[in-house]
Amino acid sequence: MTDLHLYEDENDFWAVDLVVDPDSQMKVVSIPAKEVRKNALVEFKADILVRGELILFTAHVVGDSIAFVAGTASEDTITDSNSGFADAGFGAGMTLVVEGTANNDGQYKVKEVVAGTLTLESTGDLTDESAGSSFGVHGGTYDG
Repeated sequence: MTDLHLYEDENDFWAVDLVVDPDSQMKVVSIPAKEVRKNALVEFKADILVRGELILFTAHVVGDSIAFVAGTASEDTITDSNSGFADAGFGAGMTLVVEGTANNDGQYKVKEVVAGTLTLESTGDLTDESAGSSFGVHGGTYDG
């Protein structure tokens, strides 16, 4: 699985870094009998098999103020009308996980951060998507 998140707490999670290593995968090999529900926080012990790079995501902005702008002549950007990216801890070089969108879920690499804008290293990977729905943007760094 490439979209498995292993949560350290209610917000911060580990996931594979598909930007650094597109072949990264994480697989749950075994889980002892316990109630495990999708999208629920439950304590359990599991054996995990990892291939590739893992990254810890600690910067989070979730809300209906986030929009996506496809770059044509310049890099793609993600904007936040509440200007929360810098305060949330996003920084240049981070890998992003985007979720909850119609067309832009995935992983991206940050080139530059200002309060209300994340400029990505890519051009044309994003599709224009207006704010108004609740989207999540999570940033992480690898300290390996």
